[in-house]
Order: sequence, then structure tokens, then C-alpha cells
Amino acid sequence: LSAQDSDDCNHLGAWLWFIEITGFDTHAEIADSLSNMGVKRIYVKVADGGINPAVWPELLDASVVADYKSRGLEVWAWSYNYPGNDSLQAEALYLAAETGYEGFVVDVEIEFDGDSTNLSNLFTAFNQARDRAFSDGLAEADFPLYCTTWGNPIDHDFRIDVIDPFVDAFMPQTYVEIWGQSFIDNQVFWIEVGNDEYADLGATKPIHHICATEQDNMSSAELNEFIATSGPETSLWRIPGGGTPLSIWEDWAGVEWDMNFCEPVSTKELQQHA
Repeated sequence: LSAQDSDDCNHLGAWLWFIEITGFDTHAEIADSLSNMGVKRIYVKVADGGINPAVWPELLDASVVADYKSRGLEVWAWSYNYPGNDSLQAEALYLAAETGYEGFVVDVEIEFDGDSTNLSNLFTAFNQARDRAFSDGLAEADFPLYCTTWGNPIDHDFRIDVIDPFVDAFMPQTYVEIWGQSFIDNQVFWIEVGNDEYADLGATKPIHHICATEQDNMSSAELNEFIATSGPETSLWRIPGGGTPLSIWEDWAGVEWDMNFCEPVSTKELQQHA
């Protein structure tokens, strides 16, 4: 396989929360660091419970998108969301598409535990915003809408079945690092448990796990095992800074960001990543 063919199968990503806490002055500097390591995609936060460019200027700043794209990264937007005010929250997707982002992730967590009505309302609004972006020529027909939420949704009485009709994929927060060492030691098992749990709750769309690296408790080898198990759209939460050890960059540097997913990973290869 050529390098280009391999890259077409690899969309490994990293999440950005606030640039202000990373120690970088510009998105161009972050883009250089990620690109030099081989990261393929970045998820940039653009909204929190609504659209407020004063707080999240990335929502409307096309130069942010250009900084990452010019260095070969796919650039997606994400927002944290709450019950109510659905149309205003969903407007973030429309504006992100207009700015040039290539996909959007809706983050829904504790505020929606056991709440099917508000989940349905929110994702209906996001789906309508995406349809408007399509009809207005702001997004291509394959502009993806993903959802990220709990890695253990059953424990949260979380209605995955309500979300499934609206999204193209799920991104469980399978934070084995935060759950404890026993979960890190058995992460292949817990990723598979997560896949089964999502399916049992009604997920029919692809599942791409997010791995937390906030505590610097996972080695590069353990991160590689997680990625090899989860697949080509695995991502790491989050770009270090703001209370997370900067030594996490050393772990990220040892990640096999160019892992080839064009062919199924064999059991032997998976064991080599462990």
C-alpha cells in the first residue's frame, strides 16, 4: 500500500478544549506540533450551550481551519450541549460548516441522563441545521455528524437508540486511564464491552472510542494498543495543558499515528502493540 492509501484509512485524532491553556499562542503552532507527530484530525471546540464567538472565536474564524488544513490535518468542530435552546445550540453546526470545518461532534453527557425527550429535540435540531447547511451549499453531502458521550451509557440510563437515527457514528468516552489501572490492563476487553453495550442500547452506526490521556498514566505502548483495538477514527482527549502534565506530549510522540488500518489488524499484530 502506498502512503496515500494508508492515510486514506487513517483518521486518528486529537481533541482541543481551550487553546489558552495549552501553552501555545496560535493554532498554527498547535498544527505544526500535531502534524509533525503524524496526527490526522483535530477536533476544535467551537461552542458550549449556544453560539458565543466572544468566548469561542474558533466558530467563525476561517483562519483557524486554514492553519490546520494547510498542514494536512482534517479539521472538525465540536460543542458541549445542554437540554433546551436546541435551535441556538444547533446553529453552531451551521456556522461551523460555513467557516469550513469538515465535520461536527455533539457532546452530550450528564445533563441528558435518562432524558429521551430533550435528546430527541437536540439531535432533531442539529439534523435540521445540517440539512440547511447542505441546502445552502455550505457543506458537502458527506459532512458527518457524530455524537460523543459516556463509555458506559447503561450506567447513565442513556438513550443511545434516540440518538442513532440522527448521527453517522458514536464516539464513546472510554476513559480507561481515569477508570483505573485494572481497566488499562484489560483495555481490549473493555473496548469490546463498550461496543456490545452500545449495540445493546440501539446503536447501528460505527463506534470510534476516545481515549483519555489527562493523567499521564498510559504509556505509548498502551495508547497504541487502545488505538489498534478501537480503529482508524480513535482519538485522544486532550491536547495537554491546563492542569494536565506536559509530559503527555512524550507519550503522544510515541504513538503510531501512521498505523495502517487499510487491512484488518491480526491478533499477532495486536499483541505486538500491547
